[in-house]
Amino acid sequence: MFFEDWITSSTIAYTLPILAEVIYFDDLVLLTLPKGSGYFSLDYRVVLQLPDPVHGGKPGSEIAGGDPNARYGKVYFDGSTVGVQKFRWKKRAC
Repeated sequence: MFFEDWITSSTIAYTLPILAEVIYFDDLVLLTLPKGSGYFSLDYRVVLQLPDPVHGGKPGSEIAGGDPNARYGKVYFDGSTVGVQKFRWKKRAC
């Protein structure tokens, strides 16, 4: 496999785990660089988790529509933006 084939068919993924019972986001923008945009694609993920999944948060049995076997924290979104920003590779003149 040539380097060009590898670099254009690869996906690089970054995961940002956030462990908290209460999370506040202000103007949240997730970044993505999809396949077909030039070189390799980038995949950014945010994973929200309770620091103590056994005792932390609120039991799903206490939340309407919640999974009775799960526990839930609180997430607040503030600001005017919650979205995804797509990027593309651009060749730079030397």
